Amino acid sequence: MKIKIPCMNFILDIFFLISAISMLFLPNETGYLPWFGFLLIPLSFHMLYKCQENRFLAYLLVIIFLVNFSISVNDFILMGEHISVWQSIKMRASFYNLIMAKSLLSFTATLNLFLNGNVCNKQTEINDIYEARVNNLLVRFGCLIGLIGILLYGIIFELSTHTEGYSSVSNPIYEYSIIIYVLAWFTSKNSYIFKKILLLYACVFMLVFFCIGDRSSASMYMIFLLISRYKRKINVTSLCLIGIIGIIFFNIIAIIRTTYDFSFSALINQLITRGIYSDTASWAYYSSITVVAAGLDYKHPVEMIVGFLSSIIGIKNEFGNLAVFANVYDSNNFFNRGGALFPSYFTAWFGGIGGIIAGLVLGFIIRKLFKKNRGIGLYYKLLILVFVVRWYVYTPYVLFRSVFFIGGIVYVAYWCFTTLLRTNRSRGY
Repeated sequence: MKIKIPCMNFILDIFFLISAISMLFLPNETGYLPWFGFLLIPLSFHMLYKCQENRFLAYLLVIIFLVNFSISVNDFILMGEHISVWQSIKMRASFYNLIMAKSLLSFTATLNLFLNGNVCNKQTEINDIYEARVNNLLVRFGCLIGLIGILLYGIIFELSTHTEGYSSVSNPIYEYSIIIYVLAWFTSKNSYIFKKILLLYACVFMLVFFCIGDRSSASMYMIFLLISRYKRKINVTSLCLIGIIGIIFFNIIAIIRTTYDFSFSALINQLITRGIYSDTASWAYYSSITVVAAGLDYKHPVEMIVGFLSSIIGIKNEFGNLAVFANVYDSNNFFNRGGALFPSYFTAWFGGIGGIIAGLVLGFIIRKLFKKNRGIGLYYKLLILVFVVRWYVYTPYVLFRSVFFIGGIVYVAYWCFTTLLRTNRSRGY
């Protein structure tokens, strides 16, 4: 008798849950790292496969899958053998490495439990988001003026100072630009010319930031263009193909920026050597180990959590960016070059159960937002998607501040402005 797909998904959910729980009780010895890779790959793929009907959620999960896949192969199965030399061997050989591996696995297994039923089966078509758009000339031109100002600022003050190597621009103004861009797109219904202007702006922005070397900033616009313009029916094969092409393209940018004696043959050789290895993912994983180590060694989780929450609303302190905190706390042992995976912060705060709590938090957010195709639900869903590389690979701070706090302020300002316009028009002003 043939097993129905929903039943098979349930069986696999239980299998991965039991397997993940069993792995949590393994000794914190690096020899067990390959086990985590061999389980994390099929688990991440299972999440993607069962949610492929939900277009937006599938885009989100394919990025998580590719990041997890790269980490599983290079950091777990190969145990970081061919990773950058600056990554201290003593941190990879420490028990903190296993704590972080357990955190990532438990996070993914917990998140998987939320991805079922109405969330995975919700078919979201591109026409749904086009129909939800509105036509507001004043808002979209105001957004365009702001976007042009941000781009000119980047060309003048960033392009001239980043001429080689990999760079991640720290100024949040470029990160916030995508929020303005989404609002401009959201208010440009039935405007063919403005749609072309926005497309041109996105292309220029990506070109500038690829020249700077900041691939993560450019990725936000690439993801949004994919979401808003790719209208064909998607499946796991097409999603993975798009993701792999993206990794190869980003690797080409990295090779060009870091190779002094550049040639086409050298480019091909390095691409073959790298495969689908993402240096960004491995660097972020290593930084995650240092974040967990610093957080657990500091032993003041309440202070760290309060500091993090305070930083979301603009109160600057040392706990807003735990990768920086780890560098300052012990630069000899916990040196990193920034970034940290989403569950690493929760593990620094809550220890062994941190990955589970991170999965609960993200799972709750996804279930609430990824069933909505109208209004603020659609707006937040778009922001979560375009920022996914930032908040999953670099820091959860981006999800809570850039997406929810700053994004919320922008949406409230937009709502107040449009409400005021409607009120004045109804009164004949």
